[in-house]
Amino acid sequence: MLDVRPVRGVLAVVLMAAALVTSAPVLTAPAGAVSGHEATVAGDLLGFANRERVARGLPALQLDDHATGKAQEWAEYMRSRNTLSHRSDFKSSFSGYSAAGENVGETEGTAGELHRMWMGSSEHRRNLLQPGFDAAGVGVACAGDGRMWVVLDAVARDSSTANRFSSATPASSPQTVADAGSRCAEPTASAATVGAPGSGGYWLVARDGGIFSFGDVGFLGSTGGMRLNQPIVTMAPTSTRKGYWLFARDGGIFNYGDAGFAGAMGGGPLVAPIVAAAARGTNGYWMAAADGGVFNFGTAPFAGAMGGHRLNAPIVGMAATRSGNGYWLVASDGGIFAFGDARFYGSTGGQRLNQPIVAMAATPSGNGYWLVARDGGIFAYGDAGFYGSTGGRPLNRPVVTMTRTPSGGGYWLVASDGGVFNFGNAAYRGSTGGVYLNQPVVGGAA
Repeated sequence: MLDVRPVRGVLAVVLMAAALVTSAPVLTAPAGAVSGHEATVAGDLLGFANRERVARGLPALQLDDHATGKAQEWAEYMRSRNTLSHRSDFKSSFSGYSAAGENVGETEGTAGELHRMWMGSSEHRRNLLQPGFDAAGVGVACAGDGRMWVVLDAVARDSSTANRFSSATPASSPQTVADAGSRCAEPTASAATVGAPGSGGYWLVARDGGIFSFGDVGFLGSTGGMRLNQPIVTMAPTSTRKGYWLFARDGGIFNYGDAGFAGAMGGGPLVAPIVAAAARGTNGYWMAAADGGVFNFGTAPFAGAMGGHRLNAPIVGMAATRSGNGYWLVASDGGIFAFGDARFYGSTGGQRLNQPIVAMAATPSGNGYWLVARDGGIFAYGDAGFYGSTGGRPLNRPVVTMTRTPSGGGYWLVASDGGVFNFGNAAYRGSTGGVYLNQPVVGGAA
């Protein structure tokens, strides 16, 4: 696989005979209705490919319904994951053809710009100009931020066509396309990565305390580039969303914006490391250790803990009630421990899980909560609604946390590479998925 990253977009290509491919199946959602913008871009890309082929005496690629459906399905899948990749079930998806090849790409630009990027890459160009292909399908999925995710699946419909297969790299000239081509709709203020205040947003925090802000939340400072005694393990926002705290493994606290410093455990003796935290207002917070110990500071009251008790599995997450007079702890087996005015609504303790629980979030009312597993599986209790999950889907990196929207009508799941998965009324505002990170992402907040 070749992965090329130009200034305006991202490309990847795979060229393979379908009968020779081995791969594991991947679950994908059925292709949705194609918008006018998406259909126009798809038409442009197939037309541009055929202009290049005809200029070299090659037959034009005919539109193939099956390839079109598969291409559209995968374009929408990449958009939903915000990750450029090839389908791992390529062999089974195109088993009815003598040969098949795939180009994928992502860009904020036009169809013409993406086509010229493909033509500028020897592997992508070989797929477009392959004499051993006679048909193709193009899928386009437009994102709310104006980006488009594109798949071109080229196929040989019979063995006589596939026998013309050439491994030679065709020359880039003559390049016949200079057209701008169509593009996805321009992002609106509510859908753009930088949103209007109140339209939604979230922070991601990396292990070194680097902060990435998306949507209507601001960057207020970070420990990225600073020397830390212990790594950052999580973060929590203030009630105003104008500040946040970063929590280190040794209980060290770093506060930014209107987040007040009310004390820390940094340098103090801990039986077990800090793994989770929750906030109360702008001047209070709790920290939870892996053994269930709870440390309260400022306006956050102590309501109980599991420190000193035998646990079947370590604590991995924490959430506070609406009043701030109680909180829940969750263990990696999904066991729930409720303190103060936090009520027990259910747990996965005692159930067999495909992957361990890694985090939790409480509903706005405090009458329910979600648990999220390492594979993105979601478990909803009380008045927490189920809006979708990544459970059963292949992930580039495991999910490390979740955070809900202010209304509680949706949530974001965050992977360790900063990939963001949005469900319900949680709008996608951006991610670090596909971006080189100095340290993995460990937490998020909204």
